[in-house]
Amino acid sequence: MAETLGSILKRARMARHLTQQVVADDICSQPMLSAIENGRYTPNADLLIALCQRLGIDLNSLQLADNYAVGTATQFNQTVEKLCNQHQYTDLLKFLKQDDVISAIQSDTQTQAYYYYLSVATFQASDSPDLAQIKQILKLALASAPESQSILTRLIQITLALVSALGRHADQATKWLAKATEQIDQTPFEPNVTVIYYLSALTQFNLGQDVKSAASAARGLEVAAAHDSHYLFANVYYLLAILAHRNDQADKQQLAEQRSVTFSELFKEPVYKPDH
Repeated sequence: MAETLGSILKRARMARHLTQQVVADDICSQPMLSAIENGRYTPNADLLIALCQRLGIDLNSLQLADNYAVGTATQFNQTVEKLCNQHQYTDLLKFLKQDDVISAIQSDTQTQAYYYYLSVATFQASDSPDLAQIKQILKLALASAPESQSILTRLIQITLALVSALGRHADQATKWLAKATEQIDQTPFEPNVTVIYYLSALTQFNLGQDVKSAASAARGLEVAAAHDSHYLFANVYYLLAILAHRNDQADKQQLAEQRSVTFSELFKEPVYKPDH
Protein backbone atom coordinates (compact mmCIF):
# COMPACT_ATOMS: atom_id res chain seq x y z
CA MET A 1 0.00 0.00 0.00
CA ALA A 2 1.32 3.45 -0.95
CA GLU A 3 2.29 5.93 1.72
CA THR A 4 0.44 9.18 2.25
CA LEU A 5 2.11 12.54 2.64
CA GLY A 6 1.23 12.42 6.31
CA SER A 7 2.76 9.01 6.90
CA ILE A 8 5.98 10.07 5.16
CA LEU A 9 6.24 13.13 7.40
CA LYS A 10 5.50 11.07 10.50
CA ARG A 11 8.07 8.40 9.59
CA ALA A 12 10.74 11.06 8.98
CA ARG A 13 9.90 12.80 12.26
CA MET A 14 10.08 9.60 14.30
CA ALA A 15 13.34 8.57 12.62
CA ARG A 16 14.82 11.80 13.95
CA HIS A 17 13.27 11.28 17.40
CA LEU A 18 11.46 14.62 17.22
CA THR A 19 8.16 15.52 18.84
CA GLN A 20 5.33 17.04 16.83
CA GLN A 21 5.74 20.23 18.83
CA VAL A 22 9.40 20.58 17.85
CA VAL A 23 8.72 19.94 14.17
CA ALA A 24 5.72 22.26 14.08
CA ASP A 25 7.46 25.14 15.87
CA ASP A 26 7.15 28.38 13.83
CA ILE A 27 5.54 26.44 10.96
CA CYS A 28 2.10 25.39 12.16
CA SER A 29 0.30 24.26 15.29
CA GLN A 30 0.94 20.86 16.82
CA PRO A 31 -2.72 19.81 16.29
CA MET A 32 -2.44 20.73 12.60
CA LEU A 33 0.71 18.64 12.21
CA SER A 34 -1.09 15.77 13.93
CA ALA A 35 -3.99 16.13 11.49
CA ILE A 36 -1.57 16.11 8.55
CA GLU A 37 0.26 13.04 9.79
CA ASN A 38 -3.01 11.18 10.28
CA GLY A 39 -4.43 12.08 6.89
CA ARG A 40 -7.13 14.43 8.17
CA TYR A 41 -5.70 17.56 6.53
CA THR A 42 -3.86 18.26 3.29
CA PRO A 43 -1.24 21.00 3.78
CA ASN A 44 -0.84 23.85 1.31
CA ALA A 45 2.38 24.07 -0.67
CA ASP A 46 4.21 26.52 1.61
CA LEU A 47 3.39 24.49 4.70
CA LEU A 48 4.37 21.16 3.18
CA ILE A 49 7.61 22.51 1.76
CA ALA A 50 8.55 23.97 5.17
CA LEU A 51 7.84 20.66 6.92
CA CYS A 52 9.84 18.71 4.33
CA GLN A 53 12.78 21.07 4.71
CA ARG A 54 12.71 20.79 8.51
CA LEU A 55 12.64 17.01 8.31
CA GLY A 56 15.25 16.78 5.56
CA ILE A 57 12.87 15.23 3.05
CA ASP A 58 13.92 15.65 -0.59
CA LEU A 59 10.89 16.64 -2.67
CA ASN A 60 12.32 14.64 -5.57
CA SER A 61 12.14 11.45 -3.49
CA LEU A 62 8.46 11.67 -2.55
CA GLN A 63 6.48 8.78 -4.01
CA LEU A 64 2.89 8.19 -2.93
CA ALA A 65 0.08 6.77 -5.00
CA ASP A 66 0.28 3.33 -6.62
CA ASN A 67 -2.95 3.62 -8.58
CA TYR A 68 -5.04 6.24 -10.35
CA ALA A 69 -8.64 7.01 -9.50
CA VAL A 70 -10.89 9.75 -10.81
CA GLY A 71 -11.38 12.51 -8.24
CA THR A 72 -14.82 13.13 -6.75
CA ALA A 73 -14.55 16.80 -5.72
CA THR A 74 -17.16 17.97 -8.25
CA GLN A 75 -17.60 21.50 -6.92
CA PHE A 76 -13.85 21.99 -6.70
CA ASN A 77 -13.38 20.82 -10.29
CA GLN A 78 -16.18 23.03 -11.59
CA THR A 79 -14.80 26.13 -9.89
CA VAL A 80 -11.26 25.48 -11.08
CA GLU A 81 -12.46 24.82 -14.63
CA LYS A 82 -14.52 28.01 -14.67
CA LEU A 83 -11.69 30.20 -13.38
CA CYS A 84 -9.16 28.60 -15.74
CA ASN A 85 -11.42 28.97 -18.77
CA GLN A 86 -11.98 32.62 -17.92
CA HIS A 87 -8.24 33.08 -17.26
CA GLN A 88 -8.95 34.50 -13.81
CA TYR A 89 -5.73 33.20 -12.32
CA THR A 90 -5.55 35.65 -9.43
CA ASP A 91 -9.01 34.54 -8.32
CA LEU A 92 -8.01 30.91 -8.86
CA LEU A 93 -4.96 31.37 -6.63
CA LYS A 94 -7.11 32.88 -3.89
CA PHE A 95 -9.63 30.05 -4.22
CA LEU A 96 -6.97 27.34 -3.98
CA LYS A 97 -5.51 28.86 -0.82
CA GLN A 98 -8.82 28.83 1.08
CA ASP A 99 -8.76 26.58 4.13
CA ASP A 100 -12.08 24.92 3.27
CA VAL A 101 -10.80 24.03 -0.20
CA ILE A 102 -7.60 22.52 1.16
CA SER A 103 -9.40 20.59 3.91
CA ALA A 104 -11.84 19.11 1.36
CA ILE A 105 -9.09 17.24 -0.50
CA GLN A 106 -9.53 13.54 0.19
CA SER A 107 -7.49 11.49 -2.29
CA ASP A 108 -4.05 11.30 -3.87
CA THR A 109 -5.58 12.17 -7.23
CA GLN A 110 -7.18 15.31 -5.82
CA THR A 111 -3.91 16.21 -4.09
CA GLN A 112 -2.07 15.85 -7.39
CA ALA A 113 -4.64 18.01 -9.21
CA TYR A 114 -4.62 20.60 -6.41
CA TYR A 115 -0.87 21.19 -6.54
CA TYR A 116 -0.88 21.18 -10.35
CA TYR A 117 -3.53 23.89 -10.52
CA LEU A 118 -1.75 25.79 -7.74
CA SER A 119 1.42 25.82 -9.85
CA VAL A 120 -0.48 27.05 -12.92
CA ALA A 121 -2.25 29.80 -10.95
CA THR A 122 1.01 30.86 -9.29
CA PHE A 123 2.74 31.08 -12.67
CA GLN A 124 -0.05 32.90 -14.49
CA ALA A 125 -1.02 35.33 -11.72
CA SER A 126 2.34 37.10 -11.70
CA ASP A 127 4.24 39.05 -14.33
CA SER A 128 7.46 37.82 -12.73
CA PRO A 129 6.69 34.40 -11.25
CA ASP A 130 9.08 32.71 -8.84
CA LEU A 131 10.18 29.77 -10.98
CA ALA A 132 11.89 27.97 -8.09
CA GLN A 133 8.69 28.10 -6.03
CA ILE A 134 6.64 26.82 -8.96
CA LYS A 135 9.02 23.90 -9.46
CA GLN A 136 8.62 22.97 -5.80
CA ILE A 137 4.83 23.01 -6.13
CA LEU A 138 5.01 20.86 -9.26
CA LYS A 139 7.19 18.33 -7.46
CA LEU A 140 4.55 18.14 -4.72
CA ALA A 141 2.03 17.39 -7.46
CA LEU A 142 4.25 14.59 -8.76
CA ALA A 143 4.45 13.13 -5.26
CA SER A 144 0.85 12.00 -5.64
CA ALA A 145 1.25 10.68 -9.18
CA PRO A 146 0.41 7.07 -10.09
CA GLU A 147 3.15 4.72 -11.22
CA SER A 148 1.67 4.56 -14.71
CA GLN A 149 1.66 7.74 -16.77
CA SER A 150 -1.63 9.63 -16.65
CA ILE A 151 -2.34 12.73 -18.72
CA LEU A 152 -2.23 14.83 -15.56
CA THR A 153 1.19 13.43 -14.67
CA ARG A 154 2.43 14.24 -18.17
CA LEU A 155 1.07 17.79 -17.82
CA ILE A 156 2.99 18.23 -14.58
CA GLN A 157 6.19 16.86 -16.12
CA ILE A 158 5.98 19.02 -19.24
CA THR A 159 5.25 22.09 -17.10
CA LEU A 160 8.38 21.26 -15.10
CA ALA A 161 10.25 21.07 -18.41
CA LEU A 162 9.02 24.50 -19.48
CA VAL A 163 9.74 26.12 -16.10
CA SER A 164 13.23 24.59 -16.15
CA ALA A 165 13.81 25.92 -19.67
CA LEU A 166 12.64 29.39 -18.65
CA GLY A 167 15.06 29.21 -15.73
CA ARG A 168 17.88 28.24 -18.12
CA HIS A 169 18.29 24.75 -16.67
CA ALA A 170 18.62 22.92 -19.97
CA ASP A 171 19.51 19.50 -18.56
CA GLN A 172 16.48 19.47 -16.25
CA ALA A 173 14.23 20.71 -19.04
CA THR A 174 15.43 17.94 -21.34
CA LYS A 175 14.90 15.30 -18.66
CA TRP A 176 11.33 16.35 -17.89
CA LEU A 177 10.51 16.77 -21.57
CA ALA A 178 11.59 13.19 -22.25
CA LYS A 179 9.48 11.87 -19.35
CA ALA A 180 6.39 13.82 -20.40
CA THR A 181 6.48 12.74 -24.03
CA GLU A 182 7.58 9.13 -23.67
CA GLN A 183 5.25 7.03 -25.88
CA ILE A 184 2.88 10.01 -26.11
CA ASP A 185 1.65 8.84 -29.54
CA GLN A 186 0.25 5.73 -27.86
CA THR A 187 -1.79 7.77 -25.37
CA PRO A 188 -5.58 7.89 -25.94
CA PHE A 189 -6.48 11.34 -27.17
CA GLU A 190 -8.08 14.01 -25.05
CA PRO A 191 -7.75 17.80 -25.48
CA ASN A 192 -4.99 18.04 -22.89
CA VAL A 193 -2.76 15.93 -25.14
CA THR A 194 -2.60 19.03 -27.35
CA VAL A 195 -1.36 20.98 -24.31
CA ILE A 196 1.49 18.49 -23.89
CA TYR A 197 2.57 18.88 -27.51
CA TYR A 198 2.31 22.67 -27.29
CA LEU A 199 4.29 22.92 -24.05
CA SER A 200 6.87 20.54 -25.54
CA ALA A 201 7.24 22.91 -28.49
CA LEU A 202 7.41 25.91 -26.16
CA THR A 203 10.08 24.19 -24.05
CA GLN A 204 12.16 23.41 -27.13
CA PHE A 205 11.65 26.98 -28.34
CA ASN A 206 13.10 28.31 -25.08
CA LEU A 207 16.00 25.87 -25.40
CA GLY A 208 16.78 27.23 -28.88
CA GLN A 209 15.79 23.96 -30.55
CA ASP A 210 13.77 25.51 -33.36
CA VAL A 211 13.53 22.46 -35.64
CA LYS A 212 12.35 20.21 -32.81
CA SER A 213 9.95 22.91 -31.60
CA ALA A 214 8.33 23.24 -35.02
CA ALA A 215 8.05 19.45 -35.30
CA SER A 216 6.35 19.15 -31.89
CA ALA A 217 3.94 21.96 -32.72
CA ALA A 218 3.09 20.44 -36.10
CA ARG A 219 2.58 17.01 -34.58
CA GLY A 220 0.24 18.49 -31.98
CA LEU A 221 -1.85 20.09 -34.72
CA GLU A 222 -1.92 16.82 -36.65
CA VAL A 223 -3.05 14.74 -33.67
CA ALA A 224 -5.69 17.28 -32.59
CA ALA A 225 -7.08 17.68 -36.12
CA ALA A 226 -7.37 13.92 -36.46
CA HIS A 227 -9.73 14.01 -33.47
CA ASP A 228 -11.72 17.07 -34.62
CA SER A 229 -10.21 19.28 -31.93
CA HIS A 230 -9.08 22.89 -32.31
CA TYR A 231 -7.87 23.32 -28.73
CA LEU A 232 -4.85 25.70 -28.47
CA PHE A 233 -4.56 26.07 -32.25
CA ALA A 234 -4.26 29.87 -31.98
CA ASN A 235 -1.31 29.48 -29.61
CA VAL A 236 0.36 26.74 -31.62
CA TYR A 237 0.17 28.76 -34.84
CA TYR A 238 1.48 31.85 -33.06
CA LEU A 239 4.51 29.86 -31.92
CA LEU A 240 5.01 28.55 -35.46
CA ALA A 241 4.90 32.14 -36.72
CA ILE A 242 7.66 33.15 -34.28
CA LEU A 243 9.75 30.17 -35.33
CA ALA A 244 9.29 31.03 -39.00
CA HIS A 245 10.25 34.65 -38.33
CA ARG A 246 13.33 33.58 -36.39
CA ASN A 247 14.39 31.43 -39.35
CA ASP A 248 13.63 33.97 -42.12
CA GLN A 249 10.67 32.02 -43.53
CA ALA A 250 8.40 34.92 -44.44
CA ASP A 251 5.71 32.88 -46.25
CA LYS A 252 5.34 30.40 -43.40
CA GLN A 253 5.30 33.25 -40.90
CA GLN A 254 2.47 35.05 -42.68
CA LEU A 255 0.37 31.90 -43.02
CA ALA A 256 0.86 30.93 -39.37
CA GLU A 257 0.03 34.46 -38.19
CA GLN A 258 -3.18 34.48 -40.23
CA ARG A 259 -4.26 31.13 -38.84
CA SER A 260 -3.42 32.20 -35.29
CA VAL A 261 -5.63 35.28 -35.62
CA THR A 262 -8.43 33.25 -37.21
CA PHE A 263 -8.53 30.63 -34.47
CA SER A 264 -8.16 33.24 -31.74
CA GLU A 265 -11.12 35.25 -33.04
CA LEU A 266 -13.26 32.21 -33.86
CA PHE A 267 -12.87 30.45 -30.53
CA LYS A 268 -12.08 33.44 -28.27
CA GLU A 269 -8.72 31.93 -27.41
CA PRO A 270 -6.19 34.29 -25.79
CA VAL A 271 -2.68 33.89 -27.16
CA TYR A 272 0.43 33.55 -25.02
CA LYS A 273 3.25 35.54 -26.61
CA PRO A 274 6.68 34.25 -25.59
CA ASP A 275 9.75 36.42 -25.92
CA HIS A 276 11.38 36.03 -29.33
